[in-house]
Formats: sequence, structure tokens, C-alpha cells
Amino acid sequence: MAMELTFTGWLNEVKTFDWGTVLKVSHSVRKKDDSGEWQTVSKDYVDVIIDSKKLDEFASVLQAPTPCRIDVTGNCKPSNYTNKDGEVVNYMKVWPNALEVIEKDFAQTFAASASAASQDVPF
Repeated sequence: MAMELTFTGWLNEVKTFDWGTVLKVSHSVRKKDDSGEWQTVSKDYVDVIIDSKKLDEFASVLQAPTPCRIDVTGNCKPSNYTNKDGEVVNYMKVWPNALEVIEKDFAQTFAASASAASQDVPF
């Protein structure tokens, strides 16, 4: 079953293969604690899969520095694998219809922000 998904995440890594490219993206799951402060409670990991025929369409994202924030819209499917410790890791695979870089210079933005400690960070 495929679903449509739209989210903002952190582009952490770009992996190129002969069949296309995989963008390794993380998304923080946040909620307010008892004092009303936002806390990151977990991370979701998403593989954004770009077929080799669509590389030109998403060239601006493929050339963006990492880490950077991106908006992703596409069809997704849950997936999993067993890691070296024998644990099952769940993640999403997304085939994008639209990608957009929304923050290219993370280091400069982060350093300039007065509220840097409360920002959603990529790792």
C-alpha cells in the first residue's frame, strides 16, 4: 500500500547508485513536556528515492549542502530491515513528486539564532 506524505526534514546524506539516488532524511518527532517546552522525543528516518530519470528535475536538492532542511512530498511505503544487533528498524521510503530546499546554510542560521537551543536539529 502506498500513501502520499508531505513533511519537512533534514537532508543528512546523498547516496548515488547506478539506478538513481537516495536522500537520507531525518524528521524529529516533538511534543510539549509538562512545563510547556518542546522536546524531541524521537527521530523518524526516511529514504527519499530519486529514479535516475528524475535527477535533472531535483538537481537543486541533489546539489544542496548537508545538513539542510528540505520539504518533501511524494508517495511513501513503510519498510524495515534487521540491523547488525538483530533489531528490526522501521523507516519510510518516499518516491518524491516535489522537493524543495528551505534552509541551505544550517550552520550560519543556527549560530545567528537567539533561540538556537530550542531549534529542531538534524541529528
